[in-house]
Amino acid sequence: MNKRIIRLEDAVAAFDNDPHGYIDECESEYKSAIKRISDRVLYSDTRRDVLLISGPSSSGKSTTAEHIRRNITDGGMDCVTLSTDDFFFDKDEMNAYVAGFDFESPTIVNELLLLDKVNELLLRGEAYLPRFDFVSGRKVYKSHKEQLAPNGVIIIEGIHALNKNVIEVGKEIDTVRVYVSTASSIAFDGEIISGRNLRLARRIVRDSKFRGTPLEGTVDMWESVCNGEDAHIAPHMESADYVIDTLLPYEPFMFRRKMLKLIDASFRKYAHDPQIEALTRLYEKCPDADTALIPPDSLLREFVGGGIYG
Repeated sequence: MNKRIIRLEDAVAAFDNDPHGYIDECESEYKSAIKRISDRVLYSDTRRDVLLISGPSSSGKSTTAEHIRRNITDGGMDCVTLSTDDFFFDKDEMNAYVAGFDFESPTIVNELLLLDKVNELLLRGEAYLPRFDFVSGRKVYKSHKEQLAPNGVIIIEGIHALNKNVIEVGKEIDTVRVYVSTASSIAFDGEIISGRNLRLARRIVRDSKFRGTPLEGTVDMWESVCNGEDAHIAPHMESADYVIDTLLPYEPFMFRRKMLKLIDASFRKYAHDPQIEALTRLYEKCPDADTALIPPDSLLREFVGGGIYG
């Protein structure tokens, strides 16, 4: 993966000169990577593919999986997407299995159930699939069976999807392994904002929008999230066939308004938090852009809402 250092002043100049053109340019780089993976599946000799898509929190796994699924179905092949989140042990099962409910640990995934459902889809062409309800901490099964045509494709996405202790299909299946993350960083005024810190911003915006979580709630848990990433997720990047950098250089402009508002609301507690201080300096250098400029199929819609992928 090519780890870029994006000069903020260059990005701002390009955006100010032609906002729509610059956004299209940023989006096209990401979508070109998506197309390469989709084409491998569409033109595979095996015609029996399983795609595994992993990456750390707020890397854009769900949107990446949906882009690939749409490319595959547009190419005339059937495709079903599974999320490892939906195969978490129920809360009562997990408490009996291990103390605590650690969402960053692979032990939370019922790997036997996941493999059973994958095999049902591959061998029988249908399966009842669960959806994990995070409010109740339990799986709820859909009322209808998910169908998969012969030679159809299964996509499995989730933070532990590349962990072979969680899912490993038979050797007769062509497995395509994909790792997504924000590899690039943004540089300005002699400092560099890491891809991990930019993912924190994504997580803050998303948690506020969809879960009503204040900035401090997300920041307080971020260290634990990163520890889990380092221990259980990042080590599996080496096994990936494809690694995608999901950082879009224009995204700080889209998050600026929301992030500065959230930071201001939590300023007293986080006045000296180095991550928040760095993000504050970044956003104060960014143009105040309207999120309406974000394309409806953009990965950024996963965090701000209003996208075509829900």
